[in-house]
Amino acid sequence: MKKRIAILLVAVMALTAFACQNNGDAKDTETNALIGTWTLVQVDGNTEEAQMAKMFLTMGTSEYTFFEDGKVMVTVTFNGEEQAQNYKYSVDGDKMTVNGDTAGYKIEGDLLTMYMNEGNFVYKRK
Repeated sequence: MKKRIAILLVAVMALTAFACQNNGDAKDTETNALIGTWTLVQVDGNTEEAQMAKMFLTMGTSEYTFFEDGKVMVTVTFNGEEQAQNYKYSVDGDKMTVNGDTAGYKIEGDLLTMYMNEGNFVYKRK
């Protein structure tokens, strides 16, 4: 059961991942704003995915680490076990695509909010 929850959470977190490509000055600014590690701190929404992520907040951690080369590493720790997945990401305006999935996003100060049908996921810069 623990492994199933961990796998589901990695899948949910992968859906929320977002990113950047370097295609000019605007893209460079977007990329630079994302570079670094972000830790999940809040989930808003009532979908099954959002409810699972809310539960996960009390039992584990989820982090996204964005790199300048267009890669993002999603790291999930659950019951002391860490799992990491690497994906490619790109950014186009206020849209981020990770591993083929696109969602809206915004950065305000040290908070990154990702907007999806599944809910809103808020990450804090580490």
